[in-house]
Amino acid sequence: MIVRILHDKQYQIPETFAKKLDSLDAELTRAMNENDRGLFDSKLAEIIDAIRNEGETLPPEKLLPSDVTVPAPGSSLDEVKELLAEDEPEQ
Repeated sequence: MIVRILHDKQYQIPETFAKKLDSLDAELTRAMNENDRGLFDSKLAEIIDAIRNEGETLPPEKLLPSDVTVPAPGSSLDEVKELLAEDEPEQ
């Protein structure tokens, strides 16, 4: 699985880590839905650390389509909500 951290790098993570990543993403989504900025900040940092620790950094010249894109380190809850709103298809 290929994961891109915005404004950072691409990582190849083992499929065995995908379940853990899904769990962390669910917690991050809950923090967003509850507007819990503190939890959002800590979960985003946890996700990024986990990807960097579990993943293999891909060289910049090996740009592959990403299966998952993660917000940039230090992104605020409001910035991420705005990014997601831009990606939603118009009704």
